[in-house]
Amino acid sequence: GSIIVEIKLKELEQKSAEVSSEWSIVPGRGGRPTLASLQPGGTITFEHRNLQGLNRSLTGSVTTSNFLNPQDDLAFKMEYAHPYLDGVDILRNRTLRVSCFNSRKLSPVFTGGPGVDEVPSIWVDRAGAKANITE
Repeated sequence: GSIIVEIKLKELEQKSAEVSSEWSIVPGRGGRPTLASLQPGGTITFEHRNLQGLNRSLTGSVTTSNFLNPQDDLAFKMEYAHPYLDGVDILRNRTLRVSCFNSRKLSPVFTGGPGVDEVPSIWVDRAGAKANITE
C-alpha cells in the first residue's frame, strides 16, 4: 500500500497555492514501513482570482513524479482569463482566455507483443498554446 499526504496552503480567498506530494511506502525488514524510493513526486498549483480587482484570473500547475529529477516527466499548465474584454459598461461581455501547456508521458501504444523482446520506452511530448474570445 501507499500513503498519500496532502499539504494545502491558503492565503486570501482570491489567492491560493497548493502543494501535494507522493511517496510510495512498502513493507521493509520485519514488516516495518519503508519508503520505496526517495523520489518525491506531486503537484504545485497556484491560483489568483480577481487580479487588479477586475475579475481576471491566473492559474497554473506543475506536476512531476520526481521533484529531484523533474526533466523526465515535468508537465505544466497555465491559464489566464480576462472577462469584460471591452469594459464593464459594454453589453457584449466578451472574455479572453489564453492557456499554454506541456506534458511528457510514456506511450501506451508502442509495446512489444507476445514472444517479442522488450521494446525501448517511447516518450510522447506535447506542448501547445491556445487563445480564444467568447461572448
